[in-house]
Amino acid sequence: MLMQDVQSHEDESVNNDSFGCLVLVFFPILTISLFFALMSMVKKNGEHSHGGAIFAVWIIPPIVSTLIMYLVYSFMSARAANRKKVRLEREAKERAQKEAELRERQAREKVEKARELAARKSREKRERLARIAQYITNNSESAIESMQCLPGWLAAADDSARLAVEHYQDGAFSPFWSDIEQAYRFLAEYRDSVIAISQAAGRHAALVEDMLREGGDPGPYSRFPVTLDNNRIKGALNDATQDLESMTYEAQKDPVFAQIWEQRRLTSAVVSGFANLETAVRDMKRAVVESIESMERNIIDSNIRVEQAIEMAKSDISLHLLDASKEQAESMQRLIGKVGEVEREVYRQNWGHYSIL
Repeated sequence: MLMQDVQSHEDESVNNDSFGCLVLVFFPILTISLFFALMSMVKKNGEHSHGGAIFAVWIIPPIVSTLIMYLVYSFMSARAANRKKVRLEREAKERAQKEAELRERQAREKVEKARELAARKSREKRERLARIAQYITNNSESAIESMQCLPGWLAAADDSARLAVEHYQDGAFSPFWSDIEQAYRFLAEYRDSVIAISQAAGRHAALVEDMLREGGDPGPYSRFPVTLDNNRIKGALNDATQDLESMTYEAQKDPVFAQIWEQRRLTSAVVSGFANLETAVRDMKRAVVESIESMERNIIDSNIRVEQAIEMAKSDISLHLLDASKEQAESMQRLIGKVGEVEREVYRQNWGHYSIL
């Protein structure tokens, strides 16, 4: 291929060396031929003695030969130039075709890359939305599990208070105070479960907002699943804390029970969230009530935040929200259906109204 290109390029210009050889060979031959031809013509015309004719015979042949050589050179140069022009046009056409093919290939590659990028972004978006949906579901399940624990914690505190009355009546000093500690421990667990629900409500709103920012449809998660009437659950807890405070106070009137109390009241890390038993007795009622009221506020705020976020998304026509998957929607509906049963259990919780008097 390279040899052909070299040969082709050589044909596009006159080889001066070759042409020089041609001139050396043919110029004398042509000149001499013309000289003898003219001499023959002069002799035929009888003008061999005429000085002008003799001069012409000697001058015209080299001039004519030179002119012929020039014409030959011009012809060869023109042909070489034409071959070069044809080659350049062919190369330009081939180059243009290659460039067009390259542009077409690059365009196809660009379209393919754009398609792959769009597909990857769409896949990543759906994966992010699926993770957020799973976080929302897990968060809701955690809140419902904390809600399920509420009746059990109160029932356990109730059982401890009942045992405390029995032990007091039997004069069992240490078991009595152990039961009191245990009752407060269960009430602290009740409060921690309420706090967990409250925190889950805040996370729910944040996760729904995240879902909207990612372009997902939060329709199935428009409301936090846990709903509790704080007035209905505060009643039993007020009774519980009042009874336990009264039992603790009355027991301290007995010197022996008071002596045991003094040994145990400052014991650290007895009740979750309180420095010691004495602090738990003093502050439990306020702590439980505040946690319940805070939970109610957080649930209301969470639902308002979610509602506002959804309304804002609906007003933005540029948003194209991806629908939640059928599995995600069904999972959330099952959790919401489960809440009703748990809620009835919470509202059925009772306190036995215990006293050691």
